Amino acid sequence: VLRLRGGRKGVSAKHTAKEISEKNKLANKNMGGGKAGLEDRLGGKAGHAKLICPLCMMQAPSLKNMEMHHESKHPKVPWDPNIYQNTHEIYGGTT
Repeated sequence: VLRLRGGRKGVSAKHTAKEISEKNKLANKNMGGGKAGLEDRLGGKAGHAKLICPLCMMQAPSLKNMEMHHESKHPKVPWDPNIYQNTHEIYGGTT
């Protein structure tokens, strides 16, 4: 407990200025990555999304997401879940 002017009690700061500046530096500085982790960050050949829409090449992680995409973007085309390519099956999983 700190004593302030007039005898009031104060609470010490939870973080020092040094800690705050270190946190800001780490948050705002580009670090790491490079060529070593590039393939992993891109998701490899399969990518991170599982399904690809053959009409517009949009990617979605699940069939339910793809159905919602289809209803909003391709309302005139009838919904058929068999037309979507499963990239994880084609490339043998993600990266």
